[in-house]
Amino acid sequence: MLLADDAAETVAYGRKTGTQVAILVLNRSAATRVIEIPVGGYVPNGISLQRRYGVGVSASGSVAVGGGSVTVTLPALSGLVLASGTVDLTPPPAPTNLHVTGEAANQLSVA
Repeated sequence: MLLADDAAETVAYGRKTGTQVAILVLNRSAATRVIEIPVGGYVPNGISLQRRYGVGVSASGSVAVGGGSVTVTLPALSGLVLASGTVDLTPPPAPTNLHVTGEAANQLSVA
């Protein structure tokens, strides 16, 4: 789940693998909505998402991830699927060689 806004009647959720991402955005309201979907930490900035399938909205063109979000405008009662091509979405490896040097949680050192 990336976004759930009951007041605006909008929702967005995503699925991803190590090489592709897809985001479904829905506008259930009776008004056009500009929907800013927070994807920071989920999809890197600069990734281009193609408009692949739309209901009540054009499915042509693309949007880019910038500032940790993707913004789309959806007419009333519409939905859109955004999807990447093949990109490297594999997160970096977790840090290793961490050792506790004291009782406080913020006292860590790297060996």
